Amino acid sequence: MVTKLGKWVAALALLGAVAIGGWVLRHYWKTPLWNEHRKSFAAIHVEDGIDEHEAETLARAYLDEFISGCGAPMAPTASAGSWSFQLKLGVAGELSAETIRVDARTGATSSSQGRPSFSSLAAFRRAVLWGL
Repeated sequence: MVTKLGKWVAALALLGAVAIGGWVLRHYWKTPLWNEHRKSFAAIHVEDGIDEHEAETLARAYLDEFISGCGAPMAPTASAGSWSFQLKLGVAGELSAETIRVDARTGATSSSQGRPSFSSLAAFRRAVLWGL
């Protein structure tokens, strides 16, 4: 006979397995892209500011994770301490009205269309690599 406590323990164990399994699956299916982002983020050091190449790396990661897996940021424009990227989306490379902004001092990354915004490079890195 199964006790009430035993049922609770089994239910919690199942819930934990589902939660962990979901996290593993979320990151497993995009392992090559995850590894690419992990290596790219490791090469960015905010202490010396965000240069054009680093900003493009962040814009590509933002595009991949929050906008579309198909497309590319165009050459950036620099203004008021930030890099702005217009986007070409889809197979046809249609110009989008949406832009990605990367702060040249902090690495803060955001979109012009109200998608997730990140106040620092560390926050953006956590969101992309660990889903936090």
